[in-house]
Amino acid sequence: MSLSPEEVERKIEQVRTDRIGQLRNLIQHDPDEDMVPMVDMLAGEAHEGVEELRAEVDGLVAQDRFDLMQEVFNVADEYEEVHERAQRWKQSAHRGSTRVTEEAQGRELEQQEAQRRLEEEAKQREQQEALRRRERETRQREQQDLERRREDEARQ
Repeated sequence: MSLSPEEVERKIEQVRTDRIGQLRNLIQHDPDEDMVPMVDMLAGEAHEGVEELRAEVDGLVAQDRFDLMQEVFNVADEYEEVHERAQRWKQSAHRGSTRVTEEAQGRELEQQEAQRRLEEEAKQREQQEALRRRERETRQREQQDLERRREDEARQ
């Protein structure tokens, strides 16, 4: 079900403040192994909110609400930045309670970087596809307008 632009605006603010904001606030504290489940929960909720917003992008494009589409992408970027910080925070919390070899840390960081790159590429593809759809729709509207004008001229 597609949300109205006003509902999308409210959802953007809710995800930005309630979900991403809470996660951001929590990881500002010193890393603590006992808080890792809370960080995981908040990160999951933030991710879910961002995905719900991303699901609205096509509807926003159809309504020519590119301003809101851009805000959705901005919120997704904010989430990615906070999520990466949360992952580092959790690693620090784990290192405080367990010993992790440097080799394992290196592999984990490489995996996280690879995952981040994949997510960034997917996000870029999503943005490019939305812009291509917008351009296609604009061309179609222009073609329809041209055809209508020709029909009007032919009738006169």
